[in-house]
Amino acid sequence: MTEQQFDLIVIGGGGVGSSTAYFAALRKLNVLVLEQFPRGHEQGSSHGETRVIRTAYHEHPDYVPLAQNAYKLWQRIEDRFERALLSPCGLMLAGPPDAETIHGARTASDLHGIELEDVPAQEFQERFPGFNLPEGYEVVYEPNAGFLDVEECVETFFELAQLKGAQFAWDSPVTHWESDGESVTVFVGEKTFHARNLVIASGAWSNQLLNETPGFPSLEVLRKFMVWFPVRADSYDLSLGSSIFHYTMPYGEFYGFPSLDGETVKVCEHSGGRTVSPPFKEAPEMMDSDLEPLERFLTDVMPDLEPQSESYSPCLYTLTSDRHFIVDEHPQHQNVHFAAGLSGHGFKFVNVIGKALADLVIDRETEQPISFLSLKRFTNPGF
Repeated sequence: MTEQQFDLIVIGGGGVGSSTAYFAALRKLNVLVLEQFPRGHEQGSSHGETRVIRTAYHEHPDYVPLAQNAYKLWQRIEDRFERALLSPCGLMLAGPPDAETIHGARTASDLHGIELEDVPAQEFQERFPGFNLPEGYEVVYEPNAGFLDVEECVETFFELAQLKGAQFAWDSPVTHWESDGESVTVFVGEKTFHARNLVIASGAWSNQLLNETPGFPSLEVLRKFMVWFPVRADSYDLSLGSSIFHYTMPYGEFYGFPSLDGETVKVCEHSGGRTVSPPFKEAPEMMDSDLEPLERFLTDVMPDLEPQSESYSPCLYTLTSDRHFIVDEHPQHQNVHFAAGLSGHGFKFVNVIGKALADLVIDRETEQPISFLSLKRFTNPGF
């Protein structure tokens, strides 16, 4: 394998990497994916049972067309390959009137015609049993939102890419890479791999592989925890119509999912987190400081959950300074492309980002609306 010439090497076998491999292999490229961990690992950001998918994008309305494309593409993959990936269940956003989630979702809805409901406070308890609504809070509801089965999504792309001829090398940590503009060499220990093109989709390890890229910002990596809490009642059951939820509280932002098993509910803090540095490989224990905000949130908002956690799993947020992604061509090497800094809200987009990266490798352009995610915004504020 070390002497074989590939059309494309992808560094990273998570959501973006596996998606890129599939769409590139679908277009007849000979693809090799190098992943430093074993298949199905939980060391990065593509695990943990569920991820939110939504289109009334409060972070910035420019995400809306990309989110709409992602939603359609997930459904197309489901239908074509008979996979269960996406579960619509709605999304309830609660917060003060000036919360970014509230006014940002309304702005996205107004600009792009997305269905979004204002829920009067007097209807809240009937609509969302098991939840409390703090005084003065407003609520909006996106009925077409839902969640993705994160492990099944990654596994689907892996299997489809492999069926199209892509090769995956697990337990293959990349130390560095070189490009002369015509070909690339990727180093894994004493082994070298050669290709015409390179895509870097290395998540929390992006700093190490892109730190010499002109204009590339230093990314902050936060370790957070996804936590499952036991239920006291069936208020949160998916089968009874419960939805995803997101609350902006004075002490943080919190979100979670309906109960899938009737026994636990996954709840996470979107704010907070601890800054970490490579190698990230140790199995971290959850500390009191990680759990205390969640326990406070459950006491204030979700009385039908036990505040003592049953299980947890770490997750890494890789953050740009503006909390938006970077998807672009390397400024010095036209045969190198990358996606980085998905900032804790990127998994829903891994299908369209992977498709865009495959397009950029093959066509040097893409129809996916990713121009607002260009690296140039960090060196040219008017871009």
